[in-house]
Amino acid sequence: MESPHDSAPLSGFRILVVEDAFLPAEDLARELSDLGCMVLGPEGYVETALKRIEGAELDGALLDVNLHDKPCFEIASALSSRHIPFIFLTGYDQDEVFPAEFRASPRLGKPIDYRKMQRMISEHFSRRSLGSRI
Repeated sequence: MESPHDSAPLSGFRILVVEDAFLPAEDLARELSDLGCMVLGPEGYVETALKRIEGAELDGALLDVNLHDKPCFEIASALSSRHIPFIFLTGYDQDEVFPAEFRASPRLGKPIDYRKMQRMISEHFSRRSLGSRI
């Protein structure tokens, strides 16, 4: 039986949303759901996001750079160690804000352009578990 999102552009992607501002987090989660994604979160704290990714099957993550005045780079490191791609969500345009190992990582500026987000997810993430669900 087909789910209502099987024909959606990002159907089947499992994406963790890490954003500390309630309304933007809810908007982002809703937009991803409308595109067919299975959304984990949103998580608003580094610690809860780290717990959420432990053992989770993820195709990617969207990471707000600043979470309650704490940078998200520990989360990015944890995702990198598991070879899970991510996109930084940021209002920062200076490279100096980012540790050297993340300066080349994909970034999506705020406010979020959802069409650009969809393109970036298609380019940078891959459906890891698609084969097991066919």
